[in-house]
Amino acid sequence: MKINIIKMALFDNLVKDENTFTELFKNYLKYESFKEAFLELITLDFPKNEVSFSHFSTQYGTENGRPDIVISNNTTKIFIEIKVSNTKLTPNQPVGYLKELEKSIESYKGLVLLIPEDYENEDEYESRKIEYPSQIQTQTLTWTTVLKKFNTEENSKEALLNEFIKLLKEWFEPKPIIINQQFADIMFNSNTPKSLESLTSLIDQVHKKLLGKESLSDFKKDILDEYGFYYSQNAEFTFYFGVWYYYWKLKGQPLIISVQTKNKDIKKLFYKTVEELGFSKPELEIESKQHISQIILDISTDKYDVKDLVSKLEQLITKLN
Repeated sequence: MKINIIKMALFDNLVKDENTFTELFKNYLKYESFKEAFLELITLDFPKNEVSFSHFSTQYGTENGRPDIVISNNTTKIFIEIKVSNTKLTPNQPVGYLKELEKSIESYKGLVLLIPEDYENEDEYESRKIEYPSQIQTQTLTWTTVLKKFNTEENSKEALLNEFIKLLKEWFEPKPIIINQQFADIMFNSNTPKSLESLTSLIDQVHKKLLGKESLSDFKKDILDEYGFYYSQNAEFTFYFGVWYYYWKLKGQPLIISVQTKNKDIKKLFYKTVEELGFSKPELEIESKQHISQIILDISTDKYDVKDLVSKLEQLITKLN
């Protein structure tokens, strides 16, 4: 159920991963001011005034790997490797790129690594460079530095540039950490971990009682992402029960059931059945395409019995099949 939340309508369903982000970034280099500002951030020695947008390319294949962006003209060849998350290094990064550049005939050659501020494989990258001494110029640049360079009043007045700046902020600007009285009331309270323990124990018990009766799979146990399990008997739908942290933050409701399906009949049946069973009316979560129903637990008694919940889930799964 992982999703990349991108709030700008201009890039909805377009920029989802490293490849699509790289293509978008390269296309923005058509802006002369954007291109010049980016080239100013590259401290390698090469004639920047001779670089035009036509000298930038993506998916540039070599015998020693495929750098994300390449600047190439008669005098210059610069490889730019882009990371937007903690993706692992390939065997060619950076040694294969350095070997490839060493074979090139251009006068100015270099390798730039463009990474998030907290990229966890940076040390490994530097270690590989040390193990393979090379005369090729190298530089490591962070998206935080890029954002600071582009985040100017002048650029904010340009609608399309402003959209990209907002995208950079969404992906790479550290979220503010709010420490206030509400934080203290919740976190410095022994009932908080006890409540989480009860919540995960409930999900564990439901999973155990359903196990063997249904084709359950993919039990996720990361309370800051997902804590729950999936059911998928066929290709028509995927069912989920548990906690989805993103939705919890969004709606204030920790425990959900959801169905993802393209089958309109299954969708209608899900909406009808969950309400008949006493769960909340489902709603579509746009980003993930999940039809979600919130589970409101009966708190009239101190000790919760999962038997009734298990029975309802069995009925729901049976009907969807």
